[in-house]
Amino acid sequence: ALPVTWKMLAMRTVGDAIAFARNVRPFLARFDYASLSPAGSTANPDTALVFRAFSTIEPEPSLLAELDTLFGLDAPSCDAVFDDARRGISKRARFDGDRLSALRLTNEIAAGAWLKDLLVRGTAMESASAWLFAPWLEMPAGGAMQARGRVVCSCHDVAEVAITACFRAGDSLPLVQQKLKCGTGCGSCVPELRRMARQHAPFAEAMAAE
Repeated sequence: ALPVTWKMLAMRTVGDAIAFARNVRPFLARFDYASLSPAGSTANPDTALVFRAFSTIEPEPSLLAELDTLFGLDAPSCDAVFDDARRGISKRARFDGDRLSALRLTNEIAAGAWLKDLLVRGTAMESASAWLFAPWLEMPAGGAMQARGRVVCSCHDVAEVAITACFRAGDSLPLVQQKLKCGTGCGSCVPELRRMARQHAPFAEAMAAE
């Protein structure tokens, strides 16, 4: 395993994901390990692209500046900034109205999962803006936002919480697929949907008995 001493997570919503990915790909080779992946529903007009990078040494500031410019997080475009030079932590965010549209976390990336969820869903930040750069693994409690869990169906951006709620309400698998469209795209999530349906079968039987 690499002795990772530096890590980064950057993400942005874009209208033309293919063109943006083409511009980002050259950066993959400039880190010890890096990946670029889409997130969210392919049916949405804007796609979120997530860039992860890890390194055994801290990259040159100029490299990070290049990425910030590419992700729309350079000084003219950035709406929120946090820097802790002593710990090597830096964070940047940009908003489209009250919605998060771009984000970069360096070294302290614990909040990346729930912030990505907000960006992908286009959720209004509301009270969460106060915790935008907090190093929390989970979404802050309270307010109108709720974590939706892992995404089960990538094609239609359907997460575990929504699927579970349907099964607990007594819906059959075909009905869940009709309501949420999960498993109606590439079909790779159908085995997981069947497993969830079996897991929640007692709830469906209880609802049918009422």
